[in-house]
Parts: sequence; C-alpha cells; structure tokens
Amino acid sequence: MVDQIQASVTDVTGALQSKFGPASKSYYVAKRLVATQHQHGNLNENSIYDYARSHKLDEVTIGLSLLCALPSDVIERALLDKNREMLLV
Repeated sequence: MVDQIQASVTDVTGALQSKFGPASKSYYVAKRLVATQHQHGNLNENSIYDYARSHKLDEVTIGLSLLCALPSDVIERALLDKNREMLLV
C-alpha cells in the first residue's frame, strides 16, 4: 500500500510541477522510473552507468540523488559544474 501511495503522490506532484513548476514532464517520468527501480533495490552503480552512457541526465541526477540521499538540485549542479572536484565529494 505504501508503494501505491508513493506512486500516486509522485504522479500528482509530477502533474502539478509540469504545469506550474520549472521541471518538465519528462523529468517526472524519469523520477517515477528511477524511484521505482530504487524501491525494488535495483538502483546501483551499473544502472547509473547505463543511464550516463545513454545520455539520460535526468535519470542520472535522480539516481544519484536517491543513492546519496541528497537533493536532486545539488546533484545537478555538481554534474553541470565545470569544476569536477564537486563530483568527487
């Protein structure tokens, strides 16, 4: 039941954010996919690597956010920053 509630909240949040917020609908589709993968214990270094090789920035950002327990905006800034030392942290 908890998974269904979380999925519903993600859906509603995604719909609202895609209409009113800065993030795109595709971001919330990616968020739902990666969050489900994480809930099932299938999110790991290999899946992040696969997303990166496929140039799926949203999935990489969300995945690292979940694995590191950091807000996705922090991960996104680290990924896009020219100073690569932040990624090491």
